[in-house]
Amino acid sequence: MKILIVKPTVEGLTTLTNLAENGLQIVLDQTYSIANVREAYREARQGKGIGKSVIVLD
Repeated sequence: MKILIVKPTVEGLTTLTNLAENGLQIVLDQTYSIANVREAYREARQGKGIGKSVIVLD
């Protein structure tokens, strides 16, 4: 596993775009509805999940 930290600059986002176009895979831990955003935040702060949490807008 590799960790990538990208600053929200033109250069950083261009790098991220190139990686995504060439097969970058992002691990998703959990999805939450917008109604459960507090739960998502609480769990993310605990740092126990592996991968990203996604908030789904209804």
